[in-house]
Amino acid sequence: MATTWTFRSRLMVATVIVAVMSLVFGAGGSAAAQSASAEGQAASPPAVSVGASTTVVSAYVWRGWVVADEICMQPSAWIKARGLTISAWGNVWPHNEGDSFTEHDLTVDYTRAAGRWQLSAGYINYFFSSLDSGRWSNELYVGAAIPGPLNPSLRVYQDVHQGSGTYVSFGVSHGATVGSKGLSITPSAVLGYNNNQWVDGSGWSDVSVGAVVAFPLNGHVDASASMNYSRSLNKDWFPSKAWGGVTVSVH
Repeated sequence: MATTWTFRSRLMVATVIVAVMSLVFGAGGSAAAQSASAEGQAASPPAVSVGASTTVVSAYVWRGWVVADEICMQPSAWIKARGLTISAWGNVWPHNEGDSFTEHDLTVDYTRAAGRWQLSAGYINYFFSSLDSGRWSNELYVGAAIPGPLNPSLRVYQDVHQGSGTYVSFGVSHGATVGSKGLSITPSAVLGYNNNQWVDGSGWSDVSVGAVVAFPLNGHVDASASMNYSRSLNKDWFPSKAWGGVTVSVH
């Protein structure tokens, strides 16, 4: 229990710190940037950006798995600098037997442009606080995307620890702005292929479709709502599931 509380404390503290930093150094920028703007000069994007968010979902679904078929809260925090992003994410399942803080993920991602491509590579550390054994797993991934119509993307995830397998996702998404208030709608679809990652066997595993409606609340705070449906392509692994969520983020 002491180890579980340590990870919960780290995530909560990180979320609060990042939220405060984003309010202080976020869209308002530094004093120099504000001075440049006041003089009518274009302020350059900040070298470092931070943010935090909290999402409430009707179910926790991950790569086809219905991890929790109940309402969960998922806080996150991140910091970005020169293509490098470090983020912390957690899942709180209030009605889970035992510890309600069931998962903490730490992700390190590096993304850069290469011509018309966006190339990325990263590492994810998973910590499952509610499991009695095998609480850790580690994953490496590489990805490529083409910004533009449909934003096609491909990512390959290789679990090098307990999951010990490969998951490949093929995705498309396309956002559109509605009206003059900053409202946007982004539908998306992702097809997954699983090769022995947390399952026995290989094959097409799931296809997920969804849409996110996002709108700014002010210069630092955004809100969004989403509806999603994950269709199982292998009933022996997991069922199909529809779920929704709402998110408030600060940056």
